[in-house]
Amino acid sequence: MVPVLSHLTRSLENLGHAAYFSWRATLALPAVLTRPGALGNQLHAVLIGSHPLGLTAGLAIGVVIWMHLRGALQTVGGPGAVQYLPQALSLAVVLEFAPLAAGLIVAGRSGASLGAELGSMRLTEQVDALEVLGLSPLYELVAPRLAACILSLPILTMSITYLALLAGYAAELLGGVT
Repeated sequence: MVPVLSHLTRSLENLGHAAYFSWRATLALPAVLTRPGALGNQLHAVLIGSHPLGLTAGLAIGVVIWMHLRGALQTVGGPGAVQYLPQALSLAVVLEFAPLAAGLIVAGRSGASLGAELGSMRLTEQVDALEVLGLSPLYELVAPRLAACILSLPILTMSITYLALLAGYAAELLGGVT
C-alpha cells in the first residue's frame, strides 16, 4: 500500500510542478512582444518546419474523407444523398480533422524539436549561463517558443483546411462520376 501512495504523491507533485511551470510560461508571453526578432525566428522554425507535413496531411485528409463519406452516403441514402457530400466534408474537416491534424503536427514535429533543443541547451549549460547573466530562461527561451506554437497553430489549421477541401473537390471532379 505504501508504494502506491508514494507513486501517487510523486505523480501529484509532478503535476503541480507542470501546472506551475505552465502558469509562469503563460505569464511570460507578453514579454515576447518586446523581442520580435526572437519570436520571428521561432515562428519561422515552427511554422515553416510544420508546413510540409501540414500540406501533405491536408491533401490526404481531404481525399480520404471524401472517399469514406461518398461511400457511406451512397450506401445509406442512395445516389441522391451524395449531394450532401460537400457540406459533410466541410464540417468534418473544419470542425474536427484540420485542428486535430495541426495540433498533432505541431506537438509531434515541433514539440519534439523544441524539447530536444532546450534539453541540449540545458546539457551544455547554456541555460545556466543565462541565469548567471541575470536573464530568465523562461523569458528568453520558453516564452518565444510557446508564442510561436500558439501563433502557428491557427495558420497551419487554415492551410490544412483549405488543402483538404481543395483535395476533396479535386477528388469529386476526377473520380466522383457515378
